[in-house]
Amino acid sequence: KTLSEILLEELENEDLYNIFFQVFFSHAYLTYKLGSFRHGSFNIYSFLVSMEEHDNIKLKLGEDKFVLNKVKFICKLFNYRRSEIMGMSNKVVNYSNLENPTYDMYIFFKSIFSERKRIIKNPIANRGRSKCILYLLTLRS
Repeated sequence: KTLSEILLEELENEDLYNIFFQVFFSHAYLTYKLGSFRHGSFNIYSFLVSMEEHDNIKLKLGEDKFVLNKVKFICKLFNYRRSEIMGMSNKVVNYSNLENPTYDMYIFFKSIFSERKRIIKNPIANRGRSKCILYLLTLRS
């Protein structure tokens, strides 16, 4: 399932934390390792989320180490057809922002915002929803 579909399910706060941490870590890792790489479609439709239970997952970024506990979902970034990196052009992309490393995160939050009504209207998903996520999803444009 994509992250878009997973957000419609009933999730515990810890599941949301682990999922969003993996998304943010993916962005940080790509920026750290590849510098000017931009995904171009870094949104809730470009993450494949599989159900895999792990006691913990250890992640490392430079000298920083992170541990996620009680992980039930693994996020994998896909859909690289609009991606770019400095020095290599992508003929599919009409506009990109290679100078701004946070532009992909802007696209990610914009995709959550654009789906807020669909996610909030789902009564099953709202039962286990974190107050922080609900607040994010109810912001007015």
